[in-house]
Amino acid sequence: MKDSKKKILMYVFAVLIALFFISPVAWLVSASLQKESDLLSVPSNFIPREVNVDSYLKLLAADYYETTKAEDSGVRSYSVPNQAKLYPGAILNSFIVSVSTTLLCLLIGSLTAYSITRLKFKGRNVLFFGILGSRMVPSLSLVIPFFILANKLGMTDRKVWLILVYTSFTLPYVTWMLRGFFDSLPRDLEEAARIDGCSRVATIFRIIYPMIIPGLIAAGIFAFMQTWNEFFYALIMTNSEKAFTVPVVSGMFASELDIDYSLMITSGVLTMVPPILFTFIFQKYIMSGLTEGGVKG
Repeated sequence: MKDSKKKILMYVFAVLIALFFISPVAWLVSASLQKESDLLSVPSNFIPREVNVDSYLKLLAADYYETTKAEDSGVRSYSVPNQAKLYPGAILNSFIVSVSTTLLCLLIGSLTAYSITRLKFKGRNVLFFGILGSRMVPSLSLVIPFFILANKLGMTDRKVWLILVYTSFTLPYVTWMLRGFFDSLPRDLEEAARIDGCSRVATIFRIIYPMIIPGLIAAGIFAFMQTWNEFFYALIMTNSEKAFTVPVVSGMFASELDIDYSLMITSGVLTMVPPILFTFIFQKYIMSGLTEGGVKG
């Protein structure tokens, strides 16, 4: 009976914790499906009175929405806010910047972590802690130097500059995460591969990388989310509409004259979709064994 009561309490506690984290997301999705009049009503409704997808159409298919709305209302034209028309392009920009930063961090971070854990040279611990120590510098203090450097190099309003800036911030974390995976790997497989004639580079790509796939995926998800949600540097380093990322465009729905709550909330829901999909797609790799694929045939 005591064990049963403990299990019941454990499940109840787990459900409460899950509700605590899921309820804000559920409310966000529900609010995105409501008209703005219903959204601002008092008391507010958790369940929409009437499902309304106008905000999604404005963000994802502005031209179609304008044409359809004009035909239904009998007017010559119907205008969608310019910020909403920028959203598809912002999604593409964020995806390019985030994926490129993630791949670059994984490549450089994995090689750096391998060198620190496997190669014996003077000052490797100092190098590692120096890499981590670079993140102790407040990001806000680096805005002006990065902006001046971008102007000098003619890289302002370029996605490649955002990729380089984000890589400099995210790389220390990725290196730190991957070092733990390299430390836990047995050295026997590497030594066996070297005896069989594999070079060190071939050993890294043919033996080591397949063994740390879970670590690469975990670090990649972290790097992707860090980059995808970054707002401040994207706002400072981009000037034109063609270079805006999703967080910048989402912030534009709140202006000095008005706040479009429906579009702001809907953009938040759509912004959550890529990281969630990214996590679900690679979930099996995260849950797989650390040394999967490490058995020599």
